[in-house]
Amino acid sequence: MEGLYLVSIPNEVLAQEHEGVSKKIKSHITSLNKKGLATELYSFQPSRNIVRKVMRQLPYNLFISSYKYYERLNSVDFIYIRKMAFDYSFLRLLRNIKKRNPECKIILEIPTYPYDNEISKLIHVPGIIKDRYNRKKLFKFVDRIVTFSDDEEIFGIKTLRLSNGVDTELIKQRIPLVRKENNINLIAVAMHSFWHGYDRFLEGMGRYYEKGGKRNIFLHIVGEGDGVFNKYREIINKYSLQDRVIFHGKRHGEELDQIYNKCNMALDSMGRHRSGVYYNSSLKGKEYAAKGLPVVSGVRTELDDVLDFEYYLRVPADETPINIEEIIKFYDEIYQLEEKEVIGEIRRYAEEHFDMDICFDPVVDYLKS
Repeated sequence: MEGLYLVSIPNEVLAQEHEGVSKKIKSHITSLNKKGLATELYSFQPSRNIVRKVMRQLPYNLFISSYKYYERLNSVDFIYIRKMAFDYSFLRLLRNIKKRNPECKIILEIPTYPYDNEISKLIHVPGIIKDRYNRKKLFKFVDRIVTFSDDEEIFGIKTLRLSNGVDTELIKQRIPLVRKENNINLIAVAMHSFWHGYDRFLEGMGRYYEKGGKRNIFLHIVGEGDGVFNKYREIINKYSLQDRVIFHGKRHGEELDQIYNKCNMALDSMGRHRSGVYYNSSLKGKEYAAKGLPVVSGVRTELDDVLDFEYYLRVPADETPINIEEIIKFYDEIYQLEEKEVIGEIRRYAEEHFDMDICFDPVVDYLKS
């Protein structure tokens, strides 16, 4: 079988070795090829024309986007599409594929669902209006939707429910440094947005120390943060946490590994409820596990249903500050074992349950069925 993996991402982003989206796409394609499904990547390059960009934000315009049909689409058995803008041009592309290649299976991946409440700027509202209008027609052309939620159906289309997977071979297991007995170092890696909710953790830290807390808690924030860092700094200043919160900026490769080696616990999203998401198979959580880090999550994941995995803590999906005493208790229970043993157990679990070759099997099975 032969297929195409369609995206709408600039080539310069796809070429970045450490970019999260790029890594995920490449690992999907590698997994498909390993299973005998010869897959090529094709990217519709987003327009750099200012007028075109503005016009595409209008809710009901028919302005043609860059999703232009090309002949290779006629001769493939399947097409895997990572979510693009749901506009007239996208629907026209799908319609032409089904018309010219009716036996072709079309799978659409929606990385986060629901996503309507992820918008944080008024300028994005017209795009959501257009999305809602056009997605009602997707069922005519799309055979399956890949989701990392627990929804059995989205937009009237049956889903393939996946756990987010990582290529564990490409993620180095962390090397623990000498640990100071009274210190706890946590890491939070993200392209930070309001739904990551680390303000809840900072507020919890502040209240812990206001009450006379004695443990040394350090939070290492890695990545860029648009406007949310202003809110974080307000809380840091309010509680004088400047020496306990380290902003590392965007880091990757060896620099990021060195930060991971300092840390012995990781924070997944603490505020997904803010965007209406109450179940999320987090990609970052799987990367943390592949590193060998215990994970604290503020949203339900597949690990909530695993009874014998002791390296995962769920905190409430609401606006309450994180209970630092609970974090400390979790930490102390875990690290009764030697740190190398803890790292090894978490890493093995990630290899056995969250490697991409395993997680992507529902897609492979459907395409071969």
